[in-house]
Amino acid sequence: MKNLADLRREYEKPPLHKSDLNKSPVSQFEIWLEEAKAIGECEANAMTLSTVSLNGEVSARVVLLKMISPSGTLQFYTNYGSRKSEDIEGNPRVSLNFWWPLSMRQVRINGIASKLSNDESRKYFQERPRNAQIGAWASKQSQLLKSRELLEDFYLRTAKRFEGKEVSMPPFWGGYEVKAKSWEFWQGQSCRLHDRFLYTEEAETLWRIERLFP
Repeated sequence: MKNLADLRREYEKPPLHKSDLNKSPVSQFEIWLEEAKAIGECEANAMTLSTVSLNGEVSARVVLLKMISPSGTLQFYTNYGSRKSEDIEGNPRVSLNFWWPLSMRQVRINGIASKLSNDESRKYFQERPRNAQIGAWASKQSQLLKSRELLEDFYLRTAKRFEGKEVSMPPFWGGYEVKAKSWEFWQGQSCRLHDRFLYTEEAETLWRIERLFP
């Protein structure tokens, strides 16, 4: 096996200064997200969502950011019977992580997750491609599955069920929004002397910005 210690690259991007940052972490994030999309980052809206169960077990998985609300919450959608949803039900504190390798940037967000209203979830569900709508019904997310063929059979039977009519939103499916309590912006630099800035909430629209050691 190749020695993984040999997998090393130098980060050589322009430095990040405090004066470069927007006073609002939401605005700063939107700037970086648009830049990530512009240079062709793969799935620029992909984020690692980390949750903690009631017994303290940490779990992480990649989900897709679907919207940033006017109030600055970050929204994603999932099956409410999934492991992530069970964790959030017992402990709403979550962490989000965006990694954009082409721009050598990372954004870490800690916050509180809560369910979106049925109306908000339904509005997004109706905008999804039909095959994704059917897939939401067919998947019993996180439950044991005996075979791939069984999943495909669930899908085909669901497609038959809704043939010729609108696919309704499953009662076990919907969205979450994460209200951020802190944001960290990381820019890779040479010699591993990376630039890191932490936004900490002081009031509803007031954030303290501090530089961190890399």
